[in-house]
Amino acid sequence: MNSKNALKLLCAATLLALAGGTSAQEALRPEIGKPLLAAQSLMRKGQFGAALAKVREAQAVPNPTPYEHFMLERMLGSAAAGAGDDALAVQAYTAVLASGQLKPAEQLQMDEALASAEYHRKDYEKAAGWADRYFQGGGNDPRMASLRLSANYLAGNFAAVVRDTQQKVSKIENTPPEADENTLRMLAASYSSLHDDAGYVRTLEKLLLHYPNPAYWADRLARLQNSAGFSDRLTLDFLRLELATGVMSTPAQYVELGELLLSRSLPIEAKRVIDAGFAAKVLGSGPDAPRHARLRAMANKQAAQDENSIDREVVPDRVPAEVNMGDALVSSGRAQRGIGLLQKALATGKVEHPGLASLHIGEALLASGKSQQAIRVFDSIHGDGGMTDLARLWAIYAHHA
Repeated sequence: MNSKNALKLLCAATLLALAGGTSAQEALRPEIGKPLLAAQSLMRKGQFGAALAKVREAQAVPNPTPYEHFMLERMLGSAAAGAGDDALAVQAYTAVLASGQLKPAEQLQMDEALASAEYHRKDYEKAAGWADRYFQGGGNDPRMASLRLSANYLAGNFAAVVRDTQQKVSKIENTPPEADENTLRMLAASYSSLHDDAGYVRTLEKLLLHYPNPAYWADRLARLQNSAGFSDRLTLDFLRLELATGVMSTPAQYVELGELLLSRSLPIEAKRVIDAGFAAKVLGSGPDAPRHARLRAMANKQAAQDENSIDREVVPDRVPAEVNMGDALVSSGRAQRGIGLLQKALATGKVEHPGLASLHIGEALLASGKSQQAIRVFDSIHGDGGMTDLARLWAIYAHHA
């Protein structure tokens, strides 16, 4: 919470009426009441320094009664808060609480003021403590929830951050989401500080779902690629996702994907990838420029050959051939026919890597603009070697494609 918001909350604790007492014991002597009324008038005008001077004038009157002392401390806290003297405000508000003269609703207001003052002073541990007391007393202001969350994070109380955001984050699938981007970033950082990798990844994926950007994608994809047991079979689809999400940015990444596509007899897609690298000015310069040019020439030649032959090829009625041709058709942009061949092969139950075939069907549906169908396919994919995680990430990407 910034200083202006903290100040507003502190000023909310200002006395509503100085003449609120009804009994003789609660009356203010004129020599105290008059300067306090003047202080209140000055605070309404935003003249907190002058108001503080008037409160000091009233404090100089000897032998205040318990009620007078209570009123003096309360006005002192409000004036000090408005004047930016948070240390004095905390001292005064603590004395007001200790007096035992506040009603329950007023106690909540004072807890709120103290939490805000301590936050403003950068004593985040105490700010969180006062915020806890506020909620234990029945408070429910969402601004205080945000203050407590931020205070706990800045104080290094990462377990408390996780505790306080679990319920909110569990509802993240709502539209609009109940947790904003900063809250999710704070939660992710807290999980990281607690060395809870699973919690970090879960939160990172929620960020990807609702607030996607290449930095989040780069983090999540790097973690997937470096995870134990990540299968080389997934490299092609992994690189495709890097390209789709804007993570692909180096010559080595473009070259790896282009060469891998050529090795899989998918030259038309290879040509698109390499052309994109040149268009982005990632390829075609530097010491490896000749290699980039040779790769481009090879892709152009093979793509031209494929364009002339792929539609005329007769596909043998065998599962491996159907899968290979289905992949080639999808890769070349002939999604509908390719999906049909892949589905036909999957229906036999004899496909060696059914998860990959399904992944390619999902990618083809996505490329055809059928994102909801693609998401359903991705959600149905399960397998080892990172297959389940990669399919889930494709599904997350499909929500924004």
